Amino acid sequence: MTIIATNKSQVTRFVTVGLFGRLIGLAIYAVVYSLVQVEPRAAIAWLLSSIVGIWKQHGLHRLFTFTDSKEPYLQSLLKGYAGYSVIIICGTSLQWYFVSILGFYHYYSWIMIKIMMMGFSFFILRRFVFKPETSGDVGTEE
Repeated sequence: MTIIATNKSQVTRFVTVGLFGRLIGLAIYAVVYSLVQVEPRAAIAWLLSSIVGIWKQHGLHRLFTFTDSKEPYLQSLLKGYAGYSVIIICGTSLQWYFVSILGFYHYYSWIMIKIMMMGFSFFILRRFVFKPETSGDVGTEE
């Protein structure tokens, strides 16, 4: 019995697609950060780029990672935004705290928070956004 997944190929795809998507997300964050001219600049850039990033990451994971989900696109996207609202709130708060209070460089903070949120992200995507059609344990097939 598993809590999240034992399907190694799916976890490998999640990490690979996630890294590729994070590189795109970092580029989006950099553009947004360069456009934001008010403080707390890093937290505002995190918030705005996360809103765009969820849409982008959802599409990538739908195509390449969670291919067993048959849910309509818009329905799973809305569930993604609902599930990721926790990550947006926590991530924005942490970005503000790490940069504005602790004085971390904003790109280092961005990377740390993305790493910290990875496990929660997989759990949200697998259990709520891209539920498989099977009735057994989630992700137990090899």
